[in-house]
Amino acid sequence: VMQTDIKEVKDLLSWRLVLLAIVVLLFCVFILRIRIENNTEQGFFKKIRVRVLSALLGCSIFLIAFVPLSKTFIPFFRTYNEIRMYNVPFYPIYAVYRYCVRFLKPKSEFKTIGDDAFRENNSSKKLLVLVVGETA
Repeated sequence: VMQTDIKEVKDLLSWRLVLLAIVVLLFCVFILRIRIENNTEQGFFKKIRVRVLSALLGCSIFLIAFVPLSKTFIPFFRTYNEIRMYNVPFYPIYAVYRYCVRFLKPKSEFKTIGDDAFRENNSSKKLLVLVVGETA
């Protein structure tokens, strides 16, 4: 993201993207305007029943969406393990922190190590043959 140039941005921006962003924002505003009433007069078992049914409904929606695509998802996540790391919600926060630590800290001063080292002029050349591999 930090190295994206104007040409790439122009390629990615489109009217479809703008329309999609507007629809998502309207949907978010709609959700924020919904009032949630806390009915304290409900019985304990009714509250538990509502929560269990909500959890079951959420799991069933997930399974309905996942099962038809499982042939694609399972081998993909098995092959690319690092995708799981990028899928974690805290990864963007960690990425910003890592960027700040790596690129915004002051550069360390260059230190010369081994000022007294020198290279001998060796007139006799040696040959090293290294065989790597299986021998059967």
